[in-house]
Amino acid sequence: MKRLLTISLLFFFLTVLSACETLQRNDKKTGCMSGDCNNGQGIYVWENGSQYTGTFKDSKFDGAGIYAYPDGKSYKGQYKEGKMHGQGIFTFTDGKKYSGEFKNNEMNGKGEFTYPDGRKYTGEIKDGYPDGQGTLLWPDGSKYIGEFQKNIMQGKGKLISPNGKILEGNFVNGIYVDKKINKKKKNTG
Repeated sequence: MKRLLTISLLFFFLTVLSACETLQRNDKKTGCMSGDCNNGQGIYVWENGSQYTGTFKDSKFDGAGIYAYPDGKSYKGQYKEGKMHGQGIFTFTDGKKYSGEFKNNEMNGKGEFTYPDGRKYTGEIKDGYPDGQGTLLWPDGSKYIGEFQKNIMQGKGKLISPNGKILEGNFVNGIYVDKKINKKKKNTG
């Protein structure tokens, strides 16, 4: 009887231990966590902590989705063949935010940057930078309207100060280089 009880207890403990191991093996921490990560809606998690929630097509991100980086950055928007493509919002860890067009995983097209210090850029974006025609607004009311190259006021533009003073002409490396200064902008209203 004692021997039967010992064998029964041993069998019970081995069964519980085996069940625990099975649960641990099935407790996935990476890979496709739920849904259909091949062709449908799903959630996929990588070893570094990155996570994608959204639509998959042929095992690639395709359609609407959200990608969260382990350092706190995130992208919410459209994907095409595994790349950010279409309209989207990218939030940086420093609080900067880009909202606009993406092409082949790059910020390209029309868009808007908002900065933690209160500045706001609206206009053309190339390879992740304000580049082309755009408008930059400062929290104090200053405004630059004109050409940018790689995030720098470069080319023809107009800088309007909060007191209405206008500097219009050429800018090189963010510095006004023409001598034409208008005292105040005209009130048309």
